[in-house]
Amino acid sequence: MSEFQKLDLGDGMRLFVHPTTKFKTVSVRAYVHRPLAAEPTGTSLLSSVLARGCRRTPTMRAITVFLEDLYGATCGSSVFKMGEQQVLAFSVETISDRYTPRKIGAVRKAVEFLGRLMAQPVLEKGGFRPEFVAQEKENLRRAIEGLVNDRGAYAYERCLAAMCPDEPFGIYEYGRVEDIAAITPKSLRELHVRALASSPVDVFVVGDVSPPRLASMVSGAMRLRRNGVAEPPAPVERPAPAAPREIVETMDVEQGNLVLGARTGIRWADDDAIALSVANGVFGAFPHSKLFANVRERDNLAYSVYSWIDLTKGVLFVAAGIDFAKKDAALKTIQAELAAVQAGQVSDDELEKTRALLVDRVRSRGDSPSSMVGVFHEMLWHGRVETPQRLIERYRAVTKDDVVRAARKIRLDTIYFLTKK
Repeated sequence: MSEFQKLDLGDGMRLFVHPTTKFKTVSVRAYVHRPLAAEPTGTSLLSSVLARGCRRTPTMRAITVFLEDLYGATCGSSVFKMGEQQVLAFSVETISDRYTPRKIGAVRKAVEFLGRLMAQPVLEKGGFRPEFVAQEKENLRRAIEGLVNDRGAYAYERCLAAMCPDEPFGIYEYGRVEDIAAITPKSLRELHVRALASSPVDVFVVGDVSPPRLASMVSGAMRLRRNGVAEPPAPVERPAPAAPREIVETMDVEQGNLVLGARTGIRWADDDAIALSVANGVFGAFPHSKLFANVRERDNLAYSVYSWIDLTKGVLFVAAGIDFAKKDAALKTIQAELAAVQAGQVSDDELEKTRALLVDRVRSRGDSPSSMVGVFHEMLWHGRVETPQRLIERYRAVTKDDVVRAARKIRLDTIYFLTKK
C-alpha cells in the first residue's frame, strides 16, 4: 500500500499522485534516473544549463516573470545521488487552482512549463547556447573544487572514495573537475537527448489535484522522445575487508575530521532495514545516542559526533570533529560503543527514545511535500513501498533482539582522518 496513486504513462514514464487538501500549493517533481557511473559530470552540468531557459522563456528574467504571473510559483533543477543512480531532478510549485481569484489554470501552466524546461532548451547550431554552457561549466568547477572548504563534507567524500574506489557509489554526485573541459555545447545537447530518450522518468505530484486529470496534463506536457529505456544497474555489493583500511590526509585545518565507513549489507528491501534504523538511532543518530552521550559528553573526545545509514547502498558512516591528539582515543571509544550495541547493551530508555524520534520523523514528513516525495521515491526504487502509518507500526514493533541482530551486520570498512600538516 502507498499514499501515492500510481499511473503508468508508458515508455518508462510513471506518475505518482498524492491528492491532499492539506497544502495550498501543488508541488510537481520530475526525476530522470541515470547510472551514476555513466556521465556524472555532464549530467550535473546539464541540470544547471537547462535551468537557464527554454523556448518560451529563454532567459532567467523571462522565467522569473512567468513564475510571478503564477502568483509567485517557484522552480528548480538539480542532481543528487541515490544509491548508484544519479538523479536529474526538476521541480515546480504553484498555488492550487482552488485558491486563485481568477481561473488561470496555474497547475496546468506549471506542468507545461516543467515539460518545456526538461525537453525544450534554448539551442544554437545544434547545441546548447555557448554562453550558458561556459558560465555553468565555471560554476560547476567552483562547486566541485569548493568542496574542500567544507571540511566535514570533504572528509566524508574522501572516505567514500577510498571505501568504494571501483563502485559507482564512490563517485561525487557533481562529477569530476577533470571531465569539465571536454564538454561542449553540442556534446551536452547529445547527452540531453540520450538521457531523455533512454532513462526511466518518474513524476510526483502532491496537492489538491485529480490523478486522472494530472495524468492527462503530464502526458500532454512531457512529450519526450523515448527510445530503448534502460533500467539503471543494481547496486554493487562488496564485503568489508578483513581489517579496515586506514587513510590519513593532512591539510591546513583547525580540527581533525574522523570519518568511519562501514558495510551493513542491509538496504530498504531487506527485512532488517527498519531494525537497522533503530540500531543506528541507539548508536549515534540522536542526542541521546551512545556516541553523543559517551564519546562527546562523558569522555570529551569530540566536538561533534554522529552516525547515519544509507539504505540505498547498505552502508553506515560515523563522522566526528576532534582534537588532533584524540584520534586514537576517539576511534577506540566509537568502536567500543558499536560493540556495546552489538552485544545487546541497549537500555529500555535508549530503545524507547529512539523509536519515538523515528516515529516523529515519519510524522513530520507529512508537513513537507518535498520530504514526502523524497522518502517515498527512495523506498520505491529500492523495494519497499509503505504508508507512513505502516512505517510507524514497524518502528514501534522493533525489539532489542532485532536491534542486536541488525547491528551485528555492521562491519567497519574504512577509517579516514583529516588532520593538520
